[in-house]
Amino acid sequence: MLKIESSSPCRMETVSKAIEEILSSALPQGCVTAGVYEAAKSLNA
Repeated sequence: MLKIESSSPCRMETVSKAIEEILSSALPQGCVTAGVYEAAKSLNA
């Protein structure tokens, strides 16, 4: 599981962009539901 140690704005922007790229590539494959849930958990940790 992804654990974000630092919540600095720069790091969070990097994580957000990475998650956005992953979800964008997963969308055409129909693999988004679990990805959205896991991404939200990571961002709220």
